[in-house]
Amino acid sequence: FEIIPPPIPLSKLSSLDKLVDELRDWKAKGTGSSFFYAFGLHLNPEVPELSAESLWRHLKAYVMLDAWIRKDADIDISRKLTPYINEYEMDYIRYILREDYQPDLGTLIRDYFKFENSRNRSLDMLPVFMFMNEDLTSGLLEEELTSARPTFHYRLPNCSIEEESWSLAEEWNRWVLVEKLAEDERTLNQYARAFLNMDDKSVFGIKRKWIKLMDRWITDVG
Repeated sequence: FEIIPPPIPLSKLSSLDKLVDELRDWKAKGTGSSFFYAFGLHLNPEVPELSAESLWRHLKAYVMLDAWIRKDADIDISRKLTPYINEYEMDYIRYILREDYQPDLGTLIRDYFKFENSRNRSLDMLPVFMFMNEDLTSGLLEEELTSARPTFHYRLPNCSIEEESWSLAEEWNRWVLVEKLAEDERTLNQYARAFLNMDDKSVFGIKRKWIKLMDRWITDVG
């Protein structure tokens, strides 16, 4: 049911393609092989910097890209119906996108729990929180399945090994968009303001409009 490789440098990521090819040869089943499977691909990119600001920027970038990624990746219905890749609630998104929100690590961790986030988010921040402040995180954590590691635990992608066109690189490239937005402080803040402004003026929700706006940004960054 699960294959876990050791840490792999980005320069050798393509070596996993051989694993995917052999699994296909062995008729391994992927996400879409059965409604009941809900198999997922988990990526654990190493954090670029062990600082609250870096974690917060990546979290902001992710919540703004999440809807676009879900649509572009065509997340399987079996996975949408499980609780394992829940979206962040809008109350939390609004809270962390505020211009005056400049948390230190302790505040970032406590707020994560205050808004009832668990490991079952498409971007699970608990492993890196445990790595950076185990005492605080473990004191707030009610689950026992979280291990400390200096990575973002990205749980969203399908594991569509049954499809010849599917590749690990495709899923990795979607994650890279999160890193690109997080690195561009000016654009990150600009889109955070745009999100809050659009949300404030909307009566029926902003998801479709926001996906179109993100689509334009993604086209611009290539």
